Amino acid sequence: MSKKIELKVQIFREKCKTTILTTAANIDGVNSISLDASKGVLTITGTADAVEMVRKLRKAKISAEIISFGPEKKEKNKEKEEKKIECKQPYWYGFPQYHVYYEQYPKSNCTIF
Repeated sequence: MSKKIELKVQIFREKCKTTILTTAANIDGVNSISLDASKGVLTITGTADAVEMVRKLRKAKISAEIISFGPEKKEKNKEKEEKKIECKQPYWYGFPQYHVYYEQYPKSNCTIF
């Protein structure tokens, strides 16, 4: 099961960022890594062990603390689902003729064919 681990790290310069990202990427079980440099938060998703992650970062001379640890929460998309437009294939006198139906959205100048 995929877990989400948030670590607080201290970033002093660009070399710290590259060290943090390469150290985290080399651990088995890591699916994705994101680093917020302004807040100093490293977010890791995957099956990696949080304690092992902190141990490896401290071994690389990076100060790290666990902020949160738990199952990964999936974000809900608040975007509206697009309507599916179906193209119908009517037959006329035994020969197939194709008509394309389109819908024009009132809020934009875009027309979908």
